[in-house]
Amino acid sequence: MEKTELQDKRDIIEKESSDKHRLLDIDFALSHNRVTIGDFVTDKLGVVLVDKILVRGGEVPVCVYRGLEYTKQFKPKKREQIRDLYQSNLVSIGKP
Repeated sequence: MEKTELQDKRDIIEKESSDKHRLLDIDFALSHNRVTIGDFVTDKLGVVLVDKILVRGGEVPVCVYRGLEYTKQFKPKKREQIRDLYQSNLVSIGKP
């Protein structure tokens, strides 16, 4: 076995490990998720209508809810701005 073959095999193992870690993070975050697409979620900054659910890794992986900002009366804001709201900052969940 040459050094290049050794490095290639190490790279493959590292990529497989990275993929498995990412899948584990996604599984963990989604298993603790109570929000579905179309829900209104609230944090200290305001209200967001969830359009997409992402997962951010780290020490403890969490869901990130991305969507259009709404007012507290559940009406779209005049300035249509898309914002992310982290699961760890979630205050309430509401249905339309």
